Amino acid sequence: MNILLINKSYQTKGGVERHILDLQRLLEQNGHRVLIFATRDNNTISNPFIKYFPKYHDFSKNSSFWTNLKSIFSFFINFEATRNLKKLIKENKIDIAHIHNIYHHLSPAILKVLKNNNIPIVMTLHDYKLICPNYSLFDFQKNKICEKCKNRNYFNCYKNRCIQNSGIKSLIATFEMYFQQKFFSYSKLVDTFIAPSKFIKNKFLEFNFPNKNIEQIYNFTEINNDSPEIKDYFLFFGRLSKEKGLKEFIEILPNLKRDFNFYIAGSGPEEENLKKLVKNLNLDDKIRFLGFFGNNKQNELNTLISEAQFVVVPSIWYENCSLSILESMAKEKFVFATNTGGSSELINNYKTGILFDIKNTKDTIDKFNKILDNKELIKEISINAKQSIEQEFNSDIYYQKLINIYNKVKKN
Repeated sequence: MNILLINKSYQTKGGVERHILDLQRLLEQNGHRVLIFATRDNNTISNPFIKYFPKYHDFSKNSSFWTNLKSIFSFFINFEATRNLKKLIKENKIDIAHIHNIYHHLSPAILKVLKNNNIPIVMTLHDYKLICPNYSLFDFQKNKICEKCKNRNYFNCYKNRCIQNSGIKSLIATFEMYFQQKFFSYSKLVDTFIAPSKFIKNKFLEFNFPNKNIEQIYNFTEINNDSPEIKDYFLFFGRLSKEKGLKEFIEILPNLKRDFNFYIAGSGPEEENLKKLVKNLNLDDKIRFLGFFGNNKQNELNTLISEAQFVVVPSIWYENCSLSILESMAKEKFVFATNTGGSSELINNYKTGILFDIKNTKDTIDKFNKILDNKELIKEISINAKQSIEQEFNSDIYYQKLINIYNKVKKN
């Protein structure tokens, strides 16, 4: 089968991009030809189809007025992307297109190009963008879950300045939602949606998303059979942003009974604020910021995860199907995670990890102290976690379910 994977970027900068690279390898290992379509910048991974990639548009404060204006137009219709995709389709046989995150940079206009060429479309719901203008169902000003846009009341995005607390950016995001629904409706153009968790599927249905054809498949990860020496630290790795809950988690650490070492791997908009918080709490000697582990540091990050006692995922937003959790469990790592969104579907509490409610400070502290004082419990749960990946979240299960969806969509 000739499968076209489409995402706004083709690199290793985030969970979605890593999933796409893993998916490409999985499909190719099973004899399929995989074509790629994405935007192009200096960090794009070289591949045979890069000649078709449109230029990446960076809508930032540092760009000129005309560059930003051009970027805004590309949010709605990226003409370079549609032209290049037509050329790719003309020059290559494609049986099915698997869409990931295309918002803003490729634009939903490419969906009509696929439809006009009779190419079936499936799309993975990596986030909440199709029901929430800021992707996350999270209010970044009030630091809490927000569902005000339910039933397509997207004007709340502008009203509450949901995009970087900017009236202009929030207005653009609001207009974009109504524009794409009118002219390039995902719900009408995509044949089948793939939900990586039951939670996100149910949330889309709860929000009355028009297309009810949503199939649920958990993400997958590869098993790691290394046996590294475990060192005296626990770890967070990922983007340093408000919804990840690091501020709330760090604030409880002074209440722990014993000494500890906490490593934070990643970068993001909250990095400086978190460093100031650590300094104000006099935790400089206990918490280390290790920075971002990019394309050329993936092996170092893998080692960092493998040698940790356990991994913390303190998210305060609705996690979908966290690759941080799956990757940690695959490396035989105990995961201490909040019970938000789809995380409780990945972790069997006190068997393959421990779930906690970060709003319940006393409960969180009690559970965390219990972990720190019980190395046997950590080891037992860590072993169970890896077995869970082997049995429930492996690539074979994902592949069979995915191919069934591909074949079903092709027949319709």
